Amino acid sequence: MDLLATPAAFTPAAFQMPTSSDIARGMIQAIRNDDPVITELEDQDVYKLFMLQAIWLEYRSVRATFAFINRSRSMRVKKTVPIGKLRAHLDQARRLRFSRAALTWMRGETFGGEMRIFRDDFIEWLRSYQLPEYELRDGGDEYEIVFPGLWCESTLWEIICMEIVSELRSRAAFEGRSPLEAEVTYARATDKLFRKLQVIRTLEGMGVAEFGSRRRHSAAWQRHVLQMMMEMLGGQLTGTSNCKLAREFGLEAVGTFAHEMVMTTVALAYGRYQADGATIEDIRAAQYEPFLAWERVYQGNMRVLLPDTYGSTQFFRGAPVQLADWVGVRPDSKEPVAACDEAKAFFAAHGQDPAAKRMLPSDGLDPAEMIRIHKAQAGSCRLGVGWGTGATNDFVGCAAWGGDELDHGSIVCKVVEADGTPAVKLSDNAAKRTGRKDVVGFMVGVFGTEGVANADVVY
Repeated sequence: MDLLATPAAFTPAAFQMPTSSDIARGMIQAIRNDDPVITELEDQDVYKLFMLQAIWLEYRSVRATFAFINRSRSMRVKKTVPIGKLRAHLDQARRLRFSRAALTWMRGETFGGEMRIFRDDFIEWLRSYQLPEYELRDGGDEYEIVFPGLWCESTLWEIICMEIVSELRSRAAFEGRSPLEAEVTYARATDKLFRKLQVIRTLEGMGVAEFGSRRRHSAAWQRHVLQMMMEMLGGQLTGTSNCKLAREFGLEAVGTFAHEMVMTTVALAYGRYQADGATIEDIRAAQYEPFLAWERVYQGNMRVLLPDTYGSTQFFRGAPVQLADWVGVRPDSKEPVAACDEAKAFFAAHGQDPAAKRMLPSDGLDPAEMIRIHKAQAGSCRLGVGWGTGATNDFVGCAAWGGDELDHGSIVCKVVEADGTPAVKLSDNAAKRTGRKDVVGFMVGVFGTEGVANADVVY
């Protein structure tokens, strides 16, 4: 299992490519029957399982609360999805358990055919795993959805919650539409994706991983998108983040870990600081703790840095020297070319060859941006991209009825509290900060704003 497998020619297994009519009929049927959005717990990004195993081993007693956050003021879930329907689908997800097929698949996953990724005792624990209880209420302008509990139990709600919210929004947009309107809409979206893939496949040597589970239009559409990527990109497709689809199509399941690891360990340090058990320096050092824990759990595998939780520039400046041995970086919220250059400079400063390191920009990419990154970075590193919402939920201008109800919003589900202490994210883009305003302000004082876009914005 490799986050950025080297692109190589391969022939996808035979599969039935659905037509626009097939997808349209499926959407109308799902609306009519109110089919469950989530039918398998493994309809989940694999990085959540990687993180879950590390959390289960290293932070089993920590409690963490996650919360749904809609950053799009003009697209409110509350306006289109009844609270009863949302609750029913969240409850449906809680009734699920990991399937035997999924656990068998996990048991067989290895690093390069050698070390097994998932331990037997962890898989046995997963056998009886159930999503914990949640809280859903009308928060005025938008629903409040909160997932409290042990970190090793609440963390899997993130992707599941976002998949449910995204698909219910999509279904609401098709309510009352005719089969022809649905078919035309999906035909337009398919054509739009086809034209994107025509561009992407000209970017020689750049691997592309499908990262679109969280904000996908629907499960059926994500499956269709991945099939089109397999058909058109061939070996340029390095895999998918979705466990269910990776298993179904025999693809690489790709991913490492996300901001929640760093947000949580820093929150825990902040809690100790408030109790006079830690210093400001301890808070800064806590951002590196998950990376060292990752090395203990995965023994040198899947080592791709995510540096931007509290700002990449300060992260690289204070990073422990052993992090220079990691294989690459996933730039997230910083301008991608500048982010890659900054990461390469970090490796070079520690005697590492930047050309041997992997760079995986993944934030809000479209083909034009991929071309720009490719021109600037190809040959100077091992370049790949993670393609998410732009692949699995770009219906802008596609609705046959001319509305914007299918335009995707900016939704997240973030950890907001760890052992009773607020958790926040600063990011390389101040507009993407999340968390309680006073704690955000405190953390800006701790970590600074060097290299942060729109740094004058506090919240």
